[in-house]
Amino acid sequence: INAVDQIVKLFRDNGYPFIRLVSERYVADHAKHTLDAELVYDPGPYATMGKVRVEGTETVDPEYFERMRTWDLGTPWNATELARYQDFLASQGLFSSITILPAGEESGEEHRRDVMLQLTDAPQRTVSAGLRFDTDRGPGVQAARDPRHLAAKRGRPRSAAEWWNALQTLRPHF
Repeated sequence: INAVDQIVKLFRDNGYPFIRLVSERYVADHAKHTLDAELVYDPGPYATMGKVRVEGTETVDPEYFERMRTWDLGTPWNATELARYQDFLASQGLFSSITILPAGEESGEEHRRDVMLQLTDAPQRTVSAGLRFDTDRGPGVQAARDPRHLAAKRGRPRSAAEWWNALQTLRPHF
């Protein structure tokens, strides 16, 4: 089973994003303790990686995704590289879902297919609250507001408020 997955990964990392297993046949010989496997794959068309196209976000400028692109145009399609790109985008906290797919049609150059990002925006801000206990100050309450939008992250700091029996503070967090 791992070998089947590795074959698919090998093809997807070397220019064949549409590979699929067409048929499989396994024959076990219990007397000889062997298993013969016959696997037939359709690799699909060869593809190189193109520009980034974006669907689903209204809060982030599509040019941002192109600037963050980690591959050179025209390199063979590489699913592992795209997984790293997806992990980077997820780490920004701007999206509740990220799907990366090859565009349905070639862009005409060297079997190039654009990279489609299908995104769902996360809430533009989060609000949190909690109870605390500090050995120096005793019980306390805290609340925070954190902007998630890129422009907000650059321009507005996270704000937090804390209340303790003897101390009240409002502090920006950069």
